[in-house]
Amino acid sequence: MIRLIVLVAVMVAGLIFGPQASGNKGYVLISLGNYTVESSVTSAVILAVLFYGLLLIVEWVLGRVFGLRRKTLGWYGSRRRRKANQQTVAATLAMAEGHYSQAEKLMLKGASNSDTPLLNYLSAAKAAQARGDDVRRDQYLQKAQEENPKAELALTLTQTQLQIEQGQYDTALAMLESVYSLNPRHPMVLDQLRQVHLAREDWTALIDLIPALHKVGKLTPKQEEDLLQQAWRGRLSAASGTLD
Repeated sequence: MIRLIVLVAVMVAGLIFGPQASGNKGYVLISLGNYTVESSVTSAVILAVLFYGLLLIVEWVLGRVFGLRRKTLGWYGSRRRRKANQQTVAATLAMAEGHYSQAEKLMLKGASNSDTPLLNYLSAAKAAQARGDDVRRDQYLQKAQEENPKAELALTLTQTQLQIEQGQYDTALAMLESVYSLNPRHPMVLDQLRQVHLAREDWTALIDLIPALHKVGKLTPKQEEDLLQQAWRGRLSAASGTLD
C-alpha cells in the first residue's frame, strides 16, 4: 500500500513539474563497460517510474501465485488429515467388531497423516496381537516409541501387558524387572509383576511383592488377605512335593 502511494505521488509530481521542466530537459549519461546510455532527465525519470511500477506488478503476481500455492497445500494437508481421522475411526470400529486384520491396515494407513500417530501404532499393535502376530506387534510398538521417545515407560508397560495376555511370562518378567529397578513404586509395574508371579506360580516372589502392592493401594484388605493365603498355600504345596 505504501509503495502504491509513493508511485502515485511520483506521478502527480511529474504532472505538476513536468511542464516546467520540459524547457530544461537536462542530460543523463550512463556508462557500463562498452555500453553507453544517453537520455534526458525527463525520460530517465519516466523510465525509472515505469520500471518501479513494473516491479510492483511482478511482486503482486508472485504474491498471488505463491499465496495460491500455500492455500492449495494447506487444503491438501487438511484433506489428508481428515481422511486419516476417518480411517482411524473406521479402524476403531473394525477392532470393536473383531475384524483385526482390517483394523490393523486402516490404523497403519491413517498413522502417516494422523495428529496422533502414537495412538495409531498402539492400536495396530493390539490388532496384530489379536491376530497372533507377535513380531508385527513389537514392530508397531517400536514405531510408536520412535514417534514419541518420551513415552518409553508407557509403551514398555503396554508391551509387557500384551505379552502377559499372550502368555509370554518370561519375556514380560525380564522387561518388568528392568522397569521395576527404575520405578519400584509404580502401581502398574507392581500390578503386572503380580500377574506374572501368579501365572508362573512364583509364590516366594509374590509374597515379597504384596507389601509394595499394599503401599501403592493396589489391594484392598480383603484382596491382600486372599492373595496372601493363595501364595502361602501354593508355597506350602510346592514344598510338600519335595518331601518324602
